Amino acid sequence: MSESGPTLADQLRRHLASLEAVGVRFVPRAGPVPAVAVFEVTPAVPTEVTVAERKRLELELLADEVAKCERCPSLFATRTRTVFGGGPAGAEVCFVGDAPRSGDEIFPGEVGELFGRQLTAMGLARDECYITAAIKCRPPGTRPPKPDEVTQCRGHLERQLELVRPRSLCCFGPEASQSVLNTSAPLQELRGKVHDWHGLPVVCTYHPAQVLTTSRVKAAVWDDLKMLMVAIGRPVVGK
Repeated sequence: MSESGPTLADQLRRHLASLEAVGVRFVPRAGPVPAVAVFEVTPAVPTEVTVAERKRLELELLADEVAKCERCPSLFATRTRTVFGGGPAGAEVCFVGDAPRSGDEIFPGEVGELFGRQLTAMGLARDECYITAAIKCRPPGTRPPKPDEVTQCRGHLERQLELVRPRSLCCFGPEASQSVLNTSAPLQELRGKVHDWHGLPVVCTYHPAQVLTTSRVKAAVWDDLKMLMVAIGRPVVGK
């Protein structure tokens, strides 16, 4: 008969003897494994984002993208900041200037004061309007934007207008008019009529800065603004 090794019982007796030798007199019987509390995880309820909130967030992302833009080396080298513009989405009118005319304004100083009077004559409050510019960087000195700068920034403007989706557009000056309408036609050919931008009425006219220096265009600007008011169904209240 072949010799076999120690059985499990032999091993257990030896283990108990070793415990007794070191003073252990009692070994508790193993009880059931304690239950572990299981907490029910409530799934997170997704928060519904409204259309207005989504547009606001997308405009903020676009403004961040514009602030990092380096498409125009000469403007990037001289700017202190970009001027994105602002106002409510779905604004009654979006006014588009040529470029920022100060470090943080599109219509500053006397130009802004005249613009304010134009709004009053149209029966509009400033907080009903969205204001932006064809380019988002102030050109050095007082020069107007160059055609290539307007072209480089046009994608930003197009996306901005798509998100704002105003009821109408008013373009001040040739650069803004040509950028919005994607044309090289001179302002003299563009003003005096209502154009279309993706189903929205667009009126082009002289920039308030030009009105300040060339008073003879003042009546023409008012004719254009009245035409815009009629196009969006607002009463002509000014003179």
